[in-house]
Amino acid sequence: MQSEMLETLCCPESHGELVYVPAGVVGDKELLYCAQSSRTYPIDNGLPVLLADEATLLDKEQCAAIDKKVAELARK
Repeated sequence: MQSEMLETLCCPESHGELVYVPAGVVGDKELLYCAQSSRTYPIDNGLPVLLADEATLLDKEQCAAIDKKVAELARK
């Protein structure tokens, strides 16, 4: 996902920052993740689906796992 596009998007629930999660980090699909709302949003064919009905609400352990994996990717 292009960083310019990501900078203009926000979580529809919390209006928080969205972080790109590549395929293979959490399952086999690309996602956008909002730590503030604890939700992920799918990316279908390169297009983010920012609909509340399509979001997945995560528990604290799932959020911590995503945060850790995203931080590891950022260090590479």
